[in-house]
Amino acid sequence: MDAAASVDADAAPASHDRLARDRTRRQRRLLLGLAAASFALDTLLLLAFSALGVLAPLRALAYGAAGALSTAFFLALDLSGFSDRQRDPYLTVPSVWLNSTLIVAAASWMPQVGPLLLMLLFIVLAFGALRLSRRDVVAVLAVLAPALALVLLAAGTEFSVPMHTVAERLLTAGWIVSVLARCMLLGLYGAHIRTQLNLRNQQLRQAHAEVHRLATRDDLTGLLNRRSILQCAQTQAAASGALAVALLDIDHFKRINDTLGHPAGDEVLRQFGLVVAREMRVTDRAGRFGGEEFLVLLRGVNDPVTAARIAERLRAAIEQHRWRDIDASLAVTASVGVAVLRPGEPVERAIARADRALYEAKHAGRNRVRVG
Repeated sequence: MDAAASVDADAAPASHDRLARDRTRRQRRLLLGLAAASFALDTLLLLAFSALGVLAPLRALAYGAAGALSTAFFLALDLSGFSDRQRDPYLTVPSVWLNSTLIVAAASWMPQVGPLLLMLLFIVLAFGALRLSRRDVVAVLAVLAPALALVLLAAGTEFSVPMHTVAERLLTAGWIVSVLARCMLLGLYGAHIRTQLNLRNQQLRQAHAEVHRLATRDDLTGLLNRRSILQCAQTQAAASGALAVALLDIDHFKRINDTLGHPAGDEVLRQFGLVVAREMRVTDRAGRFGGEEFLVLLRGVNDPVTAARIAERLRAAIEQHRWRDIDASLAVTASVGVAVLRPGEPVERAIARADRALYEAKHAGRNRVRVG
């Protein structure tokens, strides 16, 4: 590999990592923006309750300031690059802990709207559920449960929902609707993440399948390559199953290349592979053995007569194919050598016998089958 190719190979993963980091960073900042908007909405609703005399305006503003500080803290970590270096770049665990603590403290400090504030935990935990591990979820609930119990015990009858006037009831309804809407938005975001993950998994499966195809298949014919067809042959032989091998060689292939050119020769190879794949039995396997030579594994065949009959069918199908679609003067035939695997015989030896039989078919005039 030359230096330029090496640089390109190294640059590709780095570029992919950079794109992934940028995508994560954009998603993270979007979530921070939504968190800031959520705190701002809650602060406005609390100020509206203040205007109705339910609680002191200073407490509503203090809650908004605490929410702004929380968002600013995580934004600073993001801008510093700290978040990018963490295993969870979204810092889900500290975010859930900090915001849950803020909400529980606010509910304790403002019991007049305590139940409404505690409803915000649904939003925080819904966000956390997107990325928290099972152990983290258990830990959060284990701390929240006694904390909520303490808040409720300490608040007593002051812990209530504002429902004394029509305005309070309407504002309470608006608060509940806003919480439900934000939970639904998080649900839609989670569905989007699942869709993206499914898409990436599908792309990964397709890429893996393509890598496997490139590693096992011949690019031109689509048949197995030499290494793969030999592995199939060895596997079948090791299983002690009945097996015959047929070596097919295109007659006068060099003449085709010399007279019609290499593109026509490539098309002959491609269509030759198609004919073999179409005519062989479902249980058989075929591969390009090298150049214009092809190897077909005849599974379940343990006698020369049957092997020769199957090979003859392949030979006839090749001869009868519409080669004139490539060139009006073209006629293609193949010589075939066949060998049946003997008990305890290495498959390489059976292929060598088929190769000798193929040579005999060539020597006898080509376009015929011989058994070795």
